[in-house]
Amino acid sequence: MGKIKFGALAVIACLSVWLAASHASAETRLDLYSAKVEIADRTAATRGRVLSQALAQVLVKVTGSRLYLENPLVVEALEQSSRYLQAYSYTTLPPNITYLQARFGPSTINNLLSEADIPVWPANRPEVLVWLVMKDYQTGTALITPESFTDPESPLAMLQQLQESATAVGLPIALPTREFTAADDSAAGTGDNSDIVRDPQSKMEIGADGQSEVESFATGVSARTLWALDMPAIEQVSQGYGADSILVGRVAKTSSGSWRIGWRYQQGSRSEVFDSSDLQFDVALADGLSEVTRYLSSIYSVSASRADGEPTPAIITGIDSFKSYANAVNYLDGLAALSHYDIQAVDGDTMVLTFYINGDYRNLTTALALDRQLQPIANDTAVATAPAVQLLWVGD
Repeated sequence: MGKIKFGALAVIACLSVWLAASHASAETRLDLYSAKVEIADRTAATRGRVLSQALAQVLVKVTGSRLYLENPLVVEALEQSSRYLQAYSYTTLPPNITYLQARFGPSTINNLLSEADIPVWPANRPEVLVWLVMKDYQTGTALITPESFTDPESPLAMLQQLQESATAVGLPIALPTREFTAADDSAAGTGDNSDIVRDPQSKMEIGADGQSEVESFATGVSARTLWALDMPAIEQVSQGYGADSILVGRVAKTSSGSWRIGWRYQQGSRSEVFDSSDLQFDVALADGLSEVTRYLSSIYSVSASRADGEPTPAIITGIDSFKSYANAVNYLDGLAALSHYDIQAVDGDTMVLTFYINGDYRNLTTALALDRQLQPIANDTAVATAPAVQLLWVGD
């Protein structure tokens, strides 16, 4: 992989580093610099005590890992969390629980991480399609979806906890949907549709008898298939959701009363398998999602250290999805004309970088012309503060 660093150049002084959240493929907008924590009352003293918890949440979202909370400079910052506070408000939700909503300054947070030499995980992140399947040794295996449970004390609460845990670590997620019709039985070739998940692109229409009929049915996946981690089948039905990656969580409650979740994360050819467990389901769930963010941030984070040598500013536009971002990074990693490069910022559909070229500039332009992945564009669209190499990503 190419040497990726996070530096600071005058050419991007006018850009706010990750201030506006970028879009994943599903256009998920992340607010990495805000956090919500439960608070006992609205006094200044109580707010001061919990503000460090909110700042810790933000730092975890921005970096992708709780490990950096042990950094001495971060520990000092948590003790002076009000210095980083930009705005705050209160909200009360049923059943009469008050939360402090705090927003911290992106530039001050990024400066802290740069000083501590802590990598930053850009907001352009993969959306994760989460399949949560639970095995009960009395009732069997079932997919957990909003449509499959209505009792607020049942696994529907698991999905709420899933969303809250994902938000807390800055992970954009999507959930599969489910259809229940008699017509689905014949379409799927089974007499039992209790654990079949339909492709979201299947089309439903009303027949002459007023009953729903399946116009087309691409594929389905059962809870048993999910539990068996049949990834080819799971990937096939997941394609219709347009997510960048897949996460399967297999939930079970042990005889001792603990919750155990076996996880399988899949993103193209990359995969990771791990477990999480705790007496409380929400803790086991949060620990599992933290492992996902740790894994992803280890791949896509950029370092806060500076590079030596004379930089060549570059701006790449056309990065309109996480797929484009990942493909562009992979392409730059293998570009022999570059010794390395720094990712300065990701803002909307634009990447601002510094190139370090092997040889002269002609080597780079020749390589780009041969590969046809990055297309040079006129410099009149450059950032006004300085000239830069202007490129359009067309590699998708």
